[in-house]
Amino acid sequence: MKSEALCPLVFIFRPELIDSAKAVHAFDTGAHGIRMYSHVVAEEMDANDFRLEPASAANQLISAVFGSQRAYFDGDTRAVSAANPQVQPYQFHARAYLDLILSPGRNEPDDRVFTIEVVIGGPVPLSGSLQAIVLPHTLWPTGPKAPWLETLHNGSVSIIPYQFVPGRSSEHYHTLLEQAVRLFYEQKGQF
Repeated sequence: MKSEALCPLVFIFRPELIDSAKAVHAFDTGAHGIRMYSHVVAEEMDANDFRLEPASAANQLISAVFGSQRAYFDGDTRAVSAANPQVQPYQFHARAYLDLILSPGRNEPDDRVFTIEVVIGGPVPLSGSLQAIVLPHTLWPTGPKAPWLETLHNGSVSIIPYQFVPGRSSEHYHTLLEQAVRLFYEQKGQF
């Protein structure tokens, strides 16, 4: 990345926002739609077959499959077993989901095919909904700051800078973002 304008930002929303979700799915429905999961999810299985209702079912899925929020966040599949004793052979969708999680050779940018998808049906105002933003340190310097960031910060949004070094790869920044978000959740006691 040559410029801060090209760097990724992470917006961390308040957990209560999921209560207003239009839909919650066990994985990326767009990837399912273009058949990226066809190696384990049968063509006849519709994305809505993997819809989680109510929204609180997302935490139940994480707990049942990964064992903890931390394991889910880290993408740690060591505790996941395709031979899960809770899943019966006739529970085809549950079996397909476990097979998807454990499948090798996935073609996802961050290799997290099991990332839960939350669809919000309307605009989400940053004020009151945003909990934190992770951004390059040069956008939150010790001197003058961007007015829109000042407004967010004054409205109780945590500003979490990561070290920007021109010329680093996007993979480098992905790692920094993941570390910053993990630390934020740890400090909030969410792991």
